[in-house]
Amino acid sequence: MAKIIGNHVYFVREGLTVDTNTVSKTSKPDNDPVTNWTNYELANCSGISPSVNTQKESSYSPNASGVYVKDDEIVTETEVSFTCTFETLSLLCYELLFGSGTLTAGTQAQILSGTAEVAGWVKLTQKDNAGNSILDAEFWAKATVSQVNFERAISRPQIEFAMVEAGDKGTVTVSNL
Repeated sequence: MAKIIGNHVYFVREGLTVDTNTVSKTSKPDNDPVTNWTNYELANCSGISPSVNTQKESSYSPNASGVYVKDDEIVTETEVSFTCTFETLSLLCYELLFGSGTLTAGTQAQILSGTAEVAGWVKLTQKDNAGNSILDAEFWAKATVSQVNFERAISRPQIEFAMVEAGDKGTVTVSNL
């Protein structure tokens, strides 16, 4: 069984031009060259926690004795998100925390409402101890900061990527299990 030892998170925000393509819900970066993604790594990801929330509707019908019993459950809504914990702060984390819009290091920006969200393509990769790929997923998401612990000697920001449907562009490859 494979042991995950490396988590890598890449985030290419909506509106950026990558390899002559403007990133949008219908246009994602390709993998040629690999820098189309690697230039946008959110470094030092120590953990990825997926969350799947579903809402269901139950249907009931009478049984032979006339008592209504649950007949079936139908999933009516599904929300998938990934909360990524990082060991270092990033410009994206501060953007989301203060709602400032795109930040550049050393440049002053206006604080807006805070807890902003930024849409873009996310690439999650996980590798085992031999460097083999276990997971390679690309999906459209809205990023928000879920928590930042400014602790003594360490900060562990968490950014949540809530998956949003993007037609046939999203992919997932699972290997080496």
